[in-house]
Amino acid sequence: MRVRGILFLMVLLCMTGVVSLTAQSRLDNPEMQKSREYQAMADQAFEEGEYEKAVEYSQLSAEYAERGEATAEKLALGYRANSMRNRASSRIYYAEQIGVQNRDAEAMESARAAFVEAETLLAENEYELSIAKSEEVLSTLAEFQPRTFVAPRPEPQEPAGDVLPQFYIVRLIPERRDCFWRIAEYDFVYGDPWLWPRLYEKNKQMLHDPENPDLIHPGMKFEIPARTGEQRSGIWNPQDAR
Repeated sequence: MRVRGILFLMVLLCMTGVVSLTAQSRLDNPEMQKSREYQAMADQAFEEGEYEKAVEYSQLSAEYAERGEATAEKLALGYRANSMRNRASSRIYYAEQIGVQNRDAEAMESARAAFVEAETLLAENEYELSIAKSEEVLSTLAEFQPRTFVAPRPEPQEPAGDVLPQFYIVRLIPERRDCFWRIAEYDFVYGDPWLWPRLYEKNKQMLHDPENPDLIHPGMKFEIPARTGEQRSGIWNPQDAR
């Protein structure tokens, strides 16, 4: 009987060990909760010398743990499918804002059709197929970017005396692309990149998408709001940086 008890104990420990590891990361999973209940019953049965029941409960605990893992994986896949669907929706909205429907109607229609399929498949819990359709939307619209905005370039005007420039024209600098953060960092602007929101708020209506401060293009002429005590006039001359 002692040998038999030790054998049951080894089986029990092997089974419940697996259950414990998986249960810790799936505490809200109903199947894993059931698995822990059977594990507790197996422990109690073993303590009472009911070895056959202990093995039976341990087996049930392991089965529910396996189901719990499958449920958790499906939930994770569903979350990813929903996230991809949201990305696809945002990409279609962005494409509409920059006029892709006027530039390539076929691509726009294809993306919209793929998005409808992605939503339908998501509602049917066909998560992998839904993800594939959302990825199709992103791939179809990936190449479309806003048209380059080219503003008339006036002749640079030197500010008089110690007066700082009032305007800055966005430059094409391949190795260090202009953005509000970097423009605010220039000494003749604010010398502090953290003040970029001042520039953005003053000039955001010039942007193709006023809600996206990243979409600025060479040739845009931005006004630099003066801080208290500053005097600003004229346009910054890039020759001053040389």
